[in-house]
Formats: sequence, structure tokens, C-alpha cells
Amino acid sequence: MVSLKKSNDCTPPKYIVAIGASAGGLDPIQTFYNHMPVSDTIAFVIVQHLSPDFASKMDELLIHNTTMPIFTAKNNMPLEAGAIYLVPAAFEARIEKDRFQLTALDKKSLSLPINTLFESIAMAYGKRSIGIILSGTGADGTLGIIKISDNKGITMAQTPMESQFPDMPNNAIATKKVSCVLHVSEMPDAIMEYIHQPDEFNQEYQKLKFTGQSEFDDIFHLLNKVYKINFRSYKPTTVSRRIERRMQVVNIKNLKDYVAYLKKNTDALHILYQDLLIGVTGFFRDRNAFIALREEIIPSLFEKYKETGEDLRIWINPCATGEEAYSIVILLKEYTDEHNLPFAVKIFASDISDDFIKKAKKGCYEHELVACLPKNILNKYFIKSEKYYEIIPVLKQKILFFTHNLLTDAPFTKLDLICCRNLLIYIQPKEQKRITDFMRFGLKIGGFLFLGPSENIPLLEPDLIVKEHVRNNFYNFSKIIVGHKS
Repeated sequence: MVSLKKSNDCTPPKYIVAIGASAGGLDPIQTFYNHMPVSDTIAFVIVQHLSPDFASKMDELLIHNTTMPIFTAKNNMPLEAGAIYLVPAAFEARIEKDRFQLTALDKKSLSLPINTLFESIAMAYGKRSIGIILSGTGADGTLGIIKISDNKGITMAQTPMESQFPDMPNNAIATKKVSCVLHVSEMPDAIMEYIHQPDEFNQEYQKLKFTGQSEFDDIFHLLNKVYKINFRSYKPTTVSRRIERRMQVVNIKNLKDYVAYLKKNTDALHILYQDLLIGVTGFFRDRNAFIALREEIIPSLFEKYKETGEDLRIWINPCATGEEAYSIVILLKEYTDEHNLPFAVKIFASDISDDFIKKAKKGCYEHELVACLPKNILNKYFIKSEKYYEIIPVLKQKILFFTHNLLTDAPFTKLDLICCRNLLIYIQPKEQKRITDFMRFGLKIGGFLFLGPSENIPLLEPDLIVKEHVRNNFYNFSKIIVGHKS
């Protein structure tokens, strides 16, 4: 674990956010920090259920998701605003007078480290305490949620449909003391709204309007001029949160100065552009969705192949850095091998970002990015090197990666499956309608649309909806829709 020395005159936090997670918690924690801006009033503490013999790499992974410093908690260590603290395995942590008090876990009795942490912050911070329960088995955190609520703090639970292991969120929700049940990507907004103070910067910041009358329009103009993307199509909260985070990183207090900074600094403009693209992805991300894909959708697709003899046509947009596209092609290859079928698929994978496409084409991923994959998958479909695992050529050859803007470029047609996951939640309703119309046009009759867990498409006409869910309990497949005749 990384543990950096701290100054004696650190600024104590005004608020504390405690995050409790167990099995399946890594992905939502990373998602949370992808969306959480730096705050000079909040300290974050993460407690997970980890084996004492397990060497956690959480700090190494989180540095890719946040610019906040990350520390391993130590006994009597002071908390500092704007920092993240990890409770080490084999210890439970309490917070007293803005300092950690660590106690070794008793191996002979049941330990509930999330409850311990939550109860202590409830007593120490009262209404300034924020407790979050993410994916995990068991009921740890339930009593802590009650304590925070009773002391006027706010509590959040990850929506069970999004949780890989929903026991902990479900048990927390059952207390009726959870302030809000949210998708992880929505939690940072809720936190910022709760702690919002009407200082001069935030008053200006809350005036975000996508018109020619604000500095935001100048930022959008710069981005559109260089990257040919109109970020006015994104939801204001999505854009404003990331602009705020970049301003805090470079210590600029107002938008006018930030616009001037971007005009002089092309590297800073590129960093903002990359941040706005929100390229959050992973191999087999959202486990239940890929189970449904493997067990229901892929067999159905190949039944169509047996009838027509035509190669399956699949479009993945946005594909980010390729992990999802390769996950899907692995499942297709597994199915064709198992059933002695030709590997008759054509996969188009596109994204608005040239940088993402370049990485996706290479198909090389750091060891920690594939650590969640079973060994048989790694051995069969990856070539290991000192720094990377590289996708084998036979899979790369099945995917055509290219840049594409869903809002302006023509869609593909005659498609059996379109995967458009975790994009619509960031796009304004008018553009959502345009994108879903494109996808409807691109699908064959009876084609499948694969959305993210936070998404639905109410803008589609009712007669185009054939079935609500592939499985009633798998909400990741929001709709199966009928496209135009091909």
C-alpha cells in the first residue's frame, strides 16, 4: 500500500464520506471516483472485507480514477480534507477527533468493520457524515447505516440491480434508513448537492447554461474547434462536474481564468477532452449482463445464423479502449467452439476518441486490468508479456475498430446486436432520441439492443418494444426492439 507522510498542519475535513464494500466492490469504487470531483471539505474512507493475507492493490488502481492523494490509514493518523484513506486488512477503524483509531480484528469472533467505521463517524460528524454501501455479501454496514441516519447524516446504497452481490445494499435498504438508492455514477452528484455551500465560485458554477452568454460556451467552442465534438449534447451535470474537477487540479477559481488557461495550454485542453469522454470500461463489466448475453442472447443469435447462413453483425459503440468488444468476441468464440459452429461474426467497434481506438486496436492491457479474468480465459485468449496481456490475433481479426460519432455519423445497418452501454445516461434527452432512432434503424427485425444498467429507452414507440427483459431480474438488457426490415 502507498502511505505518504502528511504535514502536521493538515486541514481537517468538514464532511466525511465512508464507503463500505465487500465482494464485487472494486468496480463500483472505481466508478465512484471517476465521477467524484476533488473537494477541499471532504475526506473519504474506504473499508472492504479483505483477507488479512491479501495484498490489496486498491491504491494502485484508484490512481487512474482520481487525482486525490491516497493513504493507507495508520493508528492516530490525522484525516485531511481532499484525501482518500484505505482501512488496511486485519484492522477495523474508528474516527475520533479527526484521527484514526485502529484495532486489530479478533480472528475468533465475527468482525463487522463497516459497522464500526460508520458508527464512529456518526458520533464524530453527525449531519456531516455520509455513509455509502456498495456491492457485497452479508449485512455488515446495516447497523452503521441506522446510526448515521439517527445522527442526521445521509446514507446511500448502490441500487441492487447494479450490484454484483446485492446482499449488503438490500440489507441496508431494508432498514428504511437509507436516504437514497442510486447507481454509483449518480452518488457524487448527490454528495455535492448535499454539501453545497453558496460561496462565490459555486454560485457562478451553478449558473451553467449552454448558451453563447457564458464562459462554458467558450470552452465548448474550443473543444469543438479542435476535436469536432459538440459537448452541448451532454447533460450539464456531466460536463460541469468534470470542468470543476480540472479547475481544482490546476488551482483555478473561476471560469474566465480557466478559459484563458485553456486557450494557452493545448495539453490542458486535451486532458479536459479526455475527462469529458468518460471512458469507463472493463472486461465482462456487469457480471449478470454477460451471463444473460452468454446464456440467452448468443444462442438466439446463432439460431438465426443457422436459418440464414449469414454472418452475425454486431456493433459496439462506444467501445472505449476495447475491453467490452473483446469480452463479447470471447463469448462468441467460446460458443462456436463448444457447438462446433463456424466463427461467423463481423464486429464493428467504434468510439468518438482516436486515443481510445488506438489502444483498442493494440489489444494490450496491463496485468491489473485482466486480474479479474479466469485463468483459462487468460491462457486461451491472451498472450502474456512482462507488462501486458495481449489479445490473440484470431480475435483481433474479427473486430473492425474505427472512430465514429453517434450524434453526427451514419449508423450501421442490418445488425443482429447493438451494444450501447453507459452512454445515454450522459446525453441530453433530445440527443438520446436521435441515438435510439439510429439504433432502431440499424437493427434487423428482432435484433437485440444491449444497454447499461442505469439506462432505459422510454422514447421508443411502444409498438417497437417486443419484450421488456431477457430475464425479468436482468435489467441490463433494457429492451429487445424491432428495427427496420432489412
